[in-house]
Amino acid sequence: MTNGHGLGWVKRCFLVALAVSVAGAASAREKVGDRLDRLEVQVAEIDGDVEQLERQVAPGRGFIAERDALVRYEDYVYLYMIGEHELAAEGFFTLVTTEALGDVGLHRDAEWYLAESLFKMGNISTAEARYLVIADDDQHPFRDDAVRRLLELYATTGQSEEFAAFYEEEILNGRVRPSDLITYSLAKSFYFQGRYDEAVAHFRQIPPESPYLGKATYFLGTVHVVRGDLDAAIEPFTIAAEQTVDTLDDRQVHDLALLALARIYYEQGKLPEAAEIYGRVGGDSEYLAEKLYEVIWTFIKQEQYRPALDGVEIFLLRFPEHQYTAQLKLLDGHLRLEQNEFDTALDTYEKVVTDYTPIRERFRELARSDAEPRQYFQQILATAEGDPADSDGLPAYAVAMMVSDESLSRALGVYREIVHQEEQIEESEALIAELRAVLDSSVGIGGYERLRYDILFGQSLATESQLQLLEAEEQWLDNEGGAEVRRALEPYRAQRHELVERAKGVSFDVGAEEAFRARQQYLDNLGELQQHRG
Repeated sequence: MTNGHGLGWVKRCFLVALAVSVAGAASAREKVGDRLDRLEVQVAEIDGDVEQLERQVAPGRGFIAERDALVRYEDYVYLYMIGEHELAAEGFFTLVTTEALGDVGLHRDAEWYLAESLFKMGNISTAEARYLVIADDDQHPFRDDAVRRLLELYATTGQSEEFAAFYEEEILNGRVRPSDLITYSLAKSFYFQGRYDEAVAHFRQIPPESPYLGKATYFLGTVHVVRGDLDAAIEPFTIAAEQTVDTLDDRQVHDLALLALARIYYEQGKLPEAAEIYGRVGGDSEYLAEKLYEVIWTFIKQEQYRPALDGVEIFLLRFPEHQYTAQLKLLDGHLRLEQNEFDTALDTYEKVVTDYTPIRERFRELARSDAEPRQYFQQILATAEGDPADSDGLPAYAVAMMVSDESLSRALGVYREIVHQEEQIEESEALIAELRAVLDSSVGIGGYERLRYDILFGQSLATESQLQLLEAEEQWLDNEGGAEVRRALEPYRAQRHELVERAKGVSFDVGAEEAFRARQQYLDNLGELQQHRG
C-alpha cells in the first residue's frame, strides 16, 4: 500500500472512527462542530487511501487487471494460431506467472499454450519445465497431452533414462488414458530412440479408421527401409499414399509416401514404375523440386536423354535459384553432348563459367578472410540468409552449395544456436524486467484478490465514516437551524437510515457496485445538507 498506509492502518482508522462515535454518544458535552471537523478529516483520509488502492490497478502500474488479462489472452491465442510463437510465449508467460486470469480454466489453457509455444519455437528445456508443471496437476485438462509431449521430447533429445522413468510411471501404471494420439506419439518416441520393435508394435495398434493411420503406416515403411527391407516397405508406403487428404499434414504424408515408393522402385531398377509414381506427385506439392530432380535421373538411368533434358529445362524455369540449379546447369551441357548438340553444349558450359567466376572469387575471399571468427560467421550467415548487403550478388543456388558443405553447415548450425541463445537471453531479461515491475508493486503475483479485498474494505470504512458524517451534519443543523430547516432534514434522515441498511448488506464478494452507489448517494446528500449550513 502506498504512502505507508497498510491494511492495519485502515483498521486502526476504523477503530478510531468507532471510538469517536461511542464517545460522541456518551458525552453530551462534546461540541457537534468539533465532531464534524474531525469526521471530515477522517473521511478525507480514508477516501485518499481508497483512491491510492484504486490507482494501483490502473494501466502502467505493474498490475494486470482481470479484464485486461482476458483481452491479452485472446491476443496471445491469435498470435499462437498464426505461428508467432515467440511473441505468444512471452505473453502467456506473463499471464501464467502473474496469475492474472481469474478463471481457472483460462489459466490452465494459458499454461498449455505457453508450453506449446516454447516447444514450437525450439526452447526445449523451458518447454519441458512447463510441461512438467502441467503433468504434476492431476486435474489439469491438458495433463495427458503434456505427458505425451514429454515422452516425445525425451525421445527426440536422447534423454533415455527420463523417457523410461516417465513411460513406466505414466503409461505402464495406467495414469494416462489410452488414445490414438498417445499411442502414435509413443510409437514415434520409440522410433527416434532406435527401439524399432516397440515402435512397430505401437504403430500397428493404430486402427484403420484413425486419422493417424497414414502417419503410422509411413513410419512403418520407414522402419523397413532403415532395416534394409525395401520389399516390406512398399505395402505400408502404399497404404499411406492412399489415405484421404483433408489437411496439410495429410498432404505432406501423401507426397512423402509417393516419393518413398518412387525411390524404392528406382533402387530396385523398376524405372518405369518409379517414373509413374513420381508423376503422381502434384505440381503444387512442397516437394516438387525433389520430384523433378529425381525424375530427371530416372530418365537418365534409362538413357532417355531427351525427356531428361526437358526435365532440366522445366526445373530451371521453375526453380532458377534452387540448390540443385548449379548441378542441373552443368548437367544440361552433358546432356547436350549426349544429343550431339555441340554448339549448344559449348554455350551452356561458357555460361556456367561466366556465372561461376564471381562465385569462386567470393568463396576464395571468404576462405582467406582475416576477420575475427564472429565477424566471419556473420558474413557467411548473412550470405546464407540472402542479405543483399552481404551476399555480393551471389545467386541463391551458389549460397546453397556453399552452406551444404558438411563442415561449414555444422559450424553455421552451432553459430546460429549461439545467436539464438543470445536473443533468448535478451528477451528473458526484458521479460524479467516486466515481471519485476509486478513483483515490486504493492500487489505482487497473485495479488488481485487481496487488492480487491483491500479496496472493498477501504470502501466499507469510508461508507461507515461517511454515514457518521451525515448524522453529525443532521445533528448540527437540528441544533443550529430553525423549524423550517428541521422539517427539511426529515427526508435526509430517512435516506441515511436507508443507506445504513444497504451498507449492512454489502459483502466483499458482491459489494463493489453497491458501495459505489452508496458513496454517490452520500456525496449528493452531504452536498445538499452543507447548503443548509450556509
